[in-house]
Amino acid sequence: MLGPIGWITAAIGLLVGGIIGLISWLTSASEESERLAEGNEQLAESTEALNESVNSSSETYRQNQTEIRGAAEENQNLADKIEDLTNKENKSAAEKQMLSQYIEQLNGSIDGLNLAYDQEAEALNMSSEELKHRIDLMREQDVAQEALSRLTEITQQQAEVEEELAKVIEQRKEIEESGNLTRSESKERSEELNETENALKETQAELGEQYKVTEEQIATASENAATAIEEGNLRQINSYDDLEGALKEAVDAMSDQYEKLKDVATDAFQKIDLETEHTMESMIETMQHNQTAVAEWERIKQG
Repeated sequence: MLGPIGWITAAIGLLVGGIIGLISWLTSASEESERLAEGNEQLAESTEALNESVNSSSETYRQNQTEIRGAAEENQNLADKIEDLTNKENKSAAEKQMLSQYIEQLNGSIDGLNLAYDQEAEALNMSSEELKHRIDLMREQDVAQEALSRLTEITQQQAEVEEELAKVIEQRKEIEESGNLTRSESKERSEELNETENALKETQAELGEQYKVTEEQIATASENAATAIEEGNLRQINSYDDLEGALKEAVDAMSDQYEKLKDVATDAFQKIDLETEHTMESMIETMQHNQTAVAEWERIKQG
């Protein structure tokens, strides 16, 4: 039998043991909370970096498209000056020199243009309408190529967002299953993760919208390129072998972008279906016929 002192000693021992156990649990909980908080912070930082990258690439794309259209306007202004000087009678030596410089400058801006002035006939080797449509064609080809490049980039970024969201899900599962967190710590860690998840979902939605807009830009540019060929009465292009110089390079570049886009597209998105091979001939046909261009891209969007 324990006397009063024994009972007191036992009680103190139990109390000390309980306190030590509580301290040990709290210490463990604090360490676990810190570890999870660090994981949350890493996810938040990587998400912020990804969002900044998406915003930066989107802005770069907008700037590039603006520059393409600005360059086309400059080319058209130059073509107008060339036409005005060509039509002027009794040109001075200085005006002839200026005309030559303008033609050289425009040829340098549009690969394969080969614009020339016939001194005897006092005329250009192509009409003003044909020259305008050549400028329009180059603009639309550049717009489409830049859009294809951006579409590839968007697909890659969508995959990166999905990867980050998967990490968030895994982190949330770890928080929920942890037995070493107090209720307040578990709530705090979960709220931190909610902010990261919401930011990723916003980026995911924005990329989806950008994808649709960019896809429409490609369809519009393809249709406009076809219009430039048809209305400009440009020489007939029936196959890839008929292409020369800049036109062939443009088609090759667009073909490369198709392949890159096909390579980075994943089953997770099912945004596009490029399994059907796009031959060089079908790309030329797309440029030649408005209806074919629209139908082709509608097929891709529905694929």
